[in-house]
Amino acid sequence: MLKIERVYNNNVVQASDENGKELIVMGRGLGFQKRSGDLLNPDQIEKTFVLQNDLQMTDIREIFGTLPQEELGLVNLLIHKAEEALETTFELSLYVALADHLHFALERTKQGLALENPLAWEIRKFYPKEYQLGLEALALVQEKLGQTLDKAEASSLALHFVNAQKNGALGKESYTIGRIVTQILDIVRLHFGYE
Repeated sequence: MLKIERVYNNNVVQASDENGKELIVMGRGLGFQKRSGDLLNPDQIEKTFVLQNDLQMTDIREIFGTLPQEELGLVNLLIHKAEEALETTFELSLYVALADHLHFALERTKQGLALENPLAWEIRKFYPKEYQLGLEALALVQEKLGQTLDKAEASSLALHFVNAQKNGALGKESYTIGRIVTQILDIVRLHFGYE
């Protein structure tokens, strides 16, 4: 039986199992009107993540403890849609990375700041499913939060889905791409004499 350690919001709680192992547990209404020490109803649990280290715990506390409920709900929805569309499952790290990215993209938009993604064309070409998910994410941000993000954000969001796939969507390919990019940067640095 799982015991609640901390309630982050109505759908996300930190819990511990009978062996004292810390977990992050997600499910609709899981944390509603719950307190530390309460037992969890296993029927409500949709996802369980085992926390690997203190750094991961700190990231989780910061993200789930400080971000607005609407943004966290949207992140959960986006990841659920991506898992269905890509027929994969994601690690807990995607929740943290995507929530953080989305929050700061919304903040940048409010301040009128736009960032270009230099890999936007490559992402659209090589990862069309993930890019489509990025476009759908922009539509959901508009629908759920009433804020319009720049279309360039679709590529950045898509890259999160590419990088987070458990089944190794990038795998050897990402190593090769990284090596090629590093070599290109070396050529540019040597040719022009600056970073």
